[in-house]
Amino acid sequence: MGKLQQNIGALNEGDRLREALSRCEVALVAITPENARRLLADLAEAERLMATLQAAGTDVRAEALRLETIHSRILQQARSIVRALGGARAYRALRAELAPPTPTLPWWRLDEVLAEQRRSWLARLGVALVVVGVLVGVAYALRDVLFPPNPAADAIAAAQTALQEGDTARARDAIEAGLAQAPNHPQLLVWKGVLVEAQDPIAAEDAFARAQAQLSADDFQLERAQVLIAAGALARAEDELSQLIARNPALPVAYLMRAGVYEAQRRYDLAARDLERAAEVAQQVGDDFAFATARVRLGLLLQAQGGALALTPSPESR
Repeated sequence: MGKLQQNIGALNEGDRLREALSRCEVALVAITPENARRLLADLAEAERLMATLQAAGTDVRAEALRLETIHSRILQQARSIVRALGGARAYRALRAELAPPTPTLPWWRLDEVLAEQRRSWLARLGVALVVVGVLVGVAYALRDVLFPPNPAADAIAAAQTALQEGDTARARDAIEAGLAQAPNHPQLLVWKGVLVEAQDPIAAEDAFARAQAQLSADDFQLERAQVLIAAGALARAEDELSQLIARNPALPVAYLMRAGVYEAQRRYDLAARDLERAAEVAQQVGDDFAFATARVRLGLLLQAQGGALALTPSPESR
């Protein structure tokens, strides 16, 4: 699969995506009127860039996890953001001005989220959001306008959207539709394996075997962990990533992904430990981007928790 490349000179789309995500993370530290407006403008830009890179087949797993964390934090601070912008009417005007690529998703409907809070419905929405995995179908929403047909990307985006809405059957149907057009696509096969495993273990094993024949062992486990996260199977995703780390402890993205799982489970000490280890490993293998990502996320996590986290050494570092 493609990796984000950093070219010397003019910023490429990967560079711009990472800069937009960094600005979002900084703006979330203190919700002021200026920061709230900048946050939503940068979020819209990040989602457009993410859609472009995903449709091109670029590996943006680490960036998708950062964007997912940003979405979660925006929902947690919905009231502060809308208040800083001057209320629901001003928020709706800004949303119309920014014209985000997926205006119906919860982080672009904070006025409605707050209204539902007042009707005691947000608790159920919050439970659903905790188990949401990776970024939902931005590429799917824009594919007919900006990109040529991409059956695999469209199927995965549709499956992610269906899982966010709690419709596993529709997610399976989307993946099967993609496989009808691209029957040997390894990512689609991993998705199928995870989604049918409970109902048809034999079909799941066949799908996994066909995917493994095309992917390295590391990429296969990373793909399966990502699908498990999207499906809300956080404990299984944790196990998958832990097995991968035990076999290959020099893979920074595995620590970054597991840290995202721990954050979703509110196991912040373990998330901080994995982010610290990701930075150490990234420095050892010369992955400057992973190092910077881990340090930024660790700093934000420590700040959010008031610096009260105990950074005990991980078993992999001993």
